[in-house]
Amino acid sequence: MAIWNRKRNEPRDRHREFIYLDEVSVVSLLAGLQGEIKEAVTDTLARTEDHNLGGTLGAAKAGASVESRLGTSRTSTNEVVRRAVIQSTFRDLWRRDVGVLLHDISGIRRRSRKTIHSHRDLEKSLPRLKKAKIAVPLSDVHRGDIVEMDVKVEADQFFKIITMGTTLLDLMNGREDLFGISDADVRKVAPMIEVLGELLVGLVPMRGLATSHSVVEVAGQQVAIATELLGDEVRESARPLELVGFAESDSFWRDLRRTLFSGSTFTVYARAEGPILTSPWSPIKIADLLESLSPDLRDEVVLPLQQLDLGNTKLAETPDANVTAQFQLENFAAALQTASGATPDATLANEAVATAIPALASATTIEERRRAFEPVAQAVAGEDADRDLLLTTRSEWIDRLPESVQNPSTAPLQQPSPKVLPVQLEVGFVAMYW
Repeated sequence: MAIWNRKRNEPRDRHREFIYLDEVSVVSLLAGLQGEIKEAVTDTLARTEDHNLGGTLGAAKAGASVESRLGTSRTSTNEVVRRAVIQSTFRDLWRRDVGVLLHDISGIRRRSRKTIHSHRDLEKSLPRLKKAKIAVPLSDVHRGDIVEMDVKVEADQFFKIITMGTTLLDLMNGREDLFGISDADVRKVAPMIEVLGELLVGLVPMRGLATSHSVVEVAGQQVAIATELLGDEVRESARPLELVGFAESDSFWRDLRRTLFSGSTFTVYARAEGPILTSPWSPIKIADLLESLSPDLRDEVVLPLQQLDLGNTKLAETPDANVTAQFQLENFAAALQTASGATPDATLANEAVATAIPALASATTIEERRRAFEPVAQAVAGEDADRDLLLTTRSEWIDRLPESVQNPSTAPLQQPSPKVLPVQLEVGFVAMYW
């Protein structure tokens, strides 16, 4: 397998300021590529000096002469040993560029960064963009693949609650009168904060909304692509991409609160944990264990903790699968009708939605979810509908959730405006820098 070296494509190496670097992951990844990892680099400088002394004695009349020459040589060698540090090890890994599916856009040549104005042009350009590593179908992302992009990094809300609670408890300890609370109140809250911290098992849950890449549906598949390339028409249908995952608290090179509570943007070098998520990511590691033992136990213990909000203590209600499916299908029908200018039979449209609700609610794969929209699309726009328009409209509604769980509306063609949810990709964070 040929190894593409970034050194030939970069004008110069970057001056990186790391805020996070997982040394174990860096060494493991590089060792898998080249075997041994250098611990030191030795530079040898050799210097040789030659000295010659000679003379000639002869008689001009006799035509004879004698020549004598004396030479000496001295060689000196100096060795300079430079220690290899983790930053230089990461530089070696970064330049090898093996297994990377997406590049940070700043490392791509200008001639490869032409603006794409339509979905049709994007479909034609996709092979070229994949080769340049500035676009990749999310179906091609598997565990172990590497992505590099600019991300607005923040700690998960759950971690913020724990950090805030721990900080307040430390401040109030022994100063209860100053804050106007009693010792009993502190003793009541402290165990809860400790339990929340134990649920994280020493990890830092993080969320990062990509600022350099977005997700666009191309020929029925979701593609992560550099946002800079998207023209206005394509950008309107793009969805945000969110990296979620856990980091080791000991691998941060700066104070956690200053780094993760500021909402700053950094370049992230991360390793995918698998394909894109089809259900919301949970920052509580014990949630998976509880779900395997008892789904009811998970809902009773984990769900209320996940839904805690620093600004609003009211717990969010879990949307029913059928309610969510009806919400998505009804608003998909309304959006498609508006965009295509079609005038469908309202009765047929309602029947198509009612028929598709069970299929969408029970779908377990992305392909099953997409197929559930087909009967509704035919009822609204007919079999000759514009395919690009259909795909774009479906991508806008296929993963949206209702803002609040209410009784389903009896008017299927009324279109609200909920927030567009990002596509989530779970990763292991290897490095964050700027």
